[in-house]
Amino acid sequence: CNPITIGELYGCGNKAAYETPGDRHPTINIRSFTSIGNVYGGGLGEDAVVTGNPTVNINVVEGANSEHDWAYNGQTITFSDGSKVTLPTHETGKIGAIGNVFGGGNAAAVIGNTQVNIGTEVSKSADIRGNVYGGGNQANVTGQTNVVIGQ
Repeated sequence: CNPITIGELYGCGNKAAYETPGDRHPTINIRSFTSIGNVYGGGLGEDAVVTGNPTVNINVVEGANSEHDWAYNGQTITFSDGSKVTLPTHETGKIGAIGNVFGGGNAAAVIGNTQVNIGTEVSKSADIRGNVYGGGNQANVTGQTNVVIGQ
């Protein structure tokens, strides 16, 4: 609920491949924000192939600024490539909201496994208004997909 607004959040490259070094994996940890349209553990675009095991962790806490009004409630953002994302509305006094969550990429394959963890830590939660996918958006995952919700 800190005043952070993101149209789309990616754990890997923008039209650029990503190969994880050694046993390290791309990881997104989401804790406090106002609104995120879509979250992707992988990359953006066909050339953004990820070789590795992306992880998305969503364990949200109420931020210090959750009582403030937010100017971008429900607005649609149009990106330079013509794609659009509508931001979820934020309610005063509540945690931030997310549209959709993908363990994989957006039209970007993952060669490996994906992991999505939502509300898995003690006293943490999530407000997801759309869907949760272990895989990608129009993108293959060659390994396993795993989604864990709650403890």
